[in-house]
Amino acid sequence: AALRYAPLAGVIIGGVGAAIYALCLWLGLGPLLAAALAVAAMLLTTGALHEDGLSDVADGFGGGRDRDHKLAIMADSRIGTYGTAALILCLLLRIAALVELHDVARVSIALIASASLSRAFMYTGMRLLP
Repeated sequence: AALRYAPLAGVIIGGVGAAIYALCLWLGLGPLLAAALAVAAMLLTTGALHEDGLSDVADGFGGGRDRDHKLAIMADSRIGTYGTAALILCLLLRIAALVELHDVARVSIALIASASLSRAFMYTGMRLLP
């Protein structure tokens, strides 16, 4: 039942990032630093849960030789080379994408829409798929 509110949580998470981005620009910071701080704020808001999962999957598929070894790597709490590389690339791409938008309104829409729609699709998928 609570999963239906996941898109609303996305609006809040994206709103936090958008507010931090706007505040940084208002304070005179450049768009690169504003984007980095907005992404950092969203990571803090979610506890970096999705980034943890990304690093686990990257480590498992990058370093695992068979199914059991991949699962063992993914269950390990330590981060490896593939996980680190995936996280760095993911964060750099997020920040670069925000910098390329060049506008507070466009950044705000992108952050709120991506955070809420990704959670809406998760809810929809869980409802429709067996």
